[in-house]
Amino acid sequence: MIVDPLSVVLTLVVLVTVAAAAVRWWRTGHRRPGYLPPVRTLQRRALQVRHSYRLRAEAERRAELLLRDLLGDASFYHFLRRGYLEVRSLNFPNRTYLIPERQGPVTVCDRGRPVMRLCVQCVERVPEYDTVVMHKLMIEGNEQEYLRIANRV
Repeated sequence: MIVDPLSVVLTLVVLVTVAAAAVRWWRTGHRRPGYLPPVRTLQRRALQVRHSYRLRAEAERRAELLLRDLLGDASFYHFLRRGYLEVRSLNFPNRTYLIPERQGPVTVCDRGRPVMRLCVQCVERVPEYDTVVMHKLMIEGNEQEYLRIANRV
């Protein structure tokens, strides 16, 4: 029996195409257009969303408590009123870092004038007040390393 190489190649192409279509169908959850999942599935998803919201809200609350403990009540309220936290440089006598309340670049001021903006971001999403704590501790702990890893904006 003689086998034509072209027919073998065509047969393989057809098999791969059918297999790819079957995998796509399987990954989409065997759904037809207009398909609605069962009510139990929708309820389970709603519970997951509520649960993740509660976890995020709890994390935000703990981050606020951590920052309040770190700063003290008077400095924390001062931070909330101004919208940023002032951290004085230990290495440069006239330098101040302004850390925003919401995530964003840190403004570096020399003698009260802004000279640059620095960006350091976490790889994963973290509460906003944890980001403020991160900037404060990095600047006070190892300012040279902070300046090395920060991106100028």
